[in-house]
Amino acid sequence: MIYAYSCKGCGHRWDVTKRLAEIDRVEPCPECKSEDSMRVPHTSGFTTSESLGRVKAPSEFRDFLKVIHKNTPGSKMELD
Repeated sequence: MIYAYSCKGCGHRWDVTKRLAEIDRVEPCPECKSEDSMRVPHTSGFTTSESLGRVKAPSEFRDFLKVIHKNTPGSKMELD
């Protein structure tokens, strides 16, 4: 995962890639070498299939898939 950090001493901001198990590891500032840094909270981005340029299948095709799903025991297909 990528975590953003900020140095409390010089204000430099940088990103660090590390595993979740390493989240408590101290990250020294690459500029001033101070170990007085803090992780900066940020939000993740979300995408939808439409934002990626995908187009929904025509309703007739979706209806056809629903019929197949209904007549297929044990199907786990999500159609809505």
